[in-house]
Amino acid sequence: GYVCLCLIAREYPEIGQIYIECVDSTPLLATEQPVDRQKILTCIMLGYFAHARTRGFRQALLRVAPPTDETAFIFTQRECSARFRATMHLSYWFKHLVKVGKIS
Repeated sequence: GYVCLCLIAREYPEIGQIYIECVDSTPLLATEQPVDRQKILTCIMLGYFAHARTRGFRQALLRVAPPTDETAFIFTQRECSARFRATMHLSYWFKHLVKVGKIS
């Protein structure tokens, strides 16, 4: 299968910072398991951070949009309750990325 990930990142090389404004992916396929998608997206993000590190970036700021932000998703619109769950999940996932990224 294929995964389509959209990442909106503002890179500020003069101060060595990246600002991750939005991360979104296409909805899960019927045959796809969420844990498998999560592993793939984690590898992609960690690869981006590793590449950014080789280019001199030393800090990444990760934005988790509030559930009231209807424009925080790129591929599909979500109801408020789904945005709330997505906000919580993204927050936990970003914490996981930071923890795993420090190890690798």
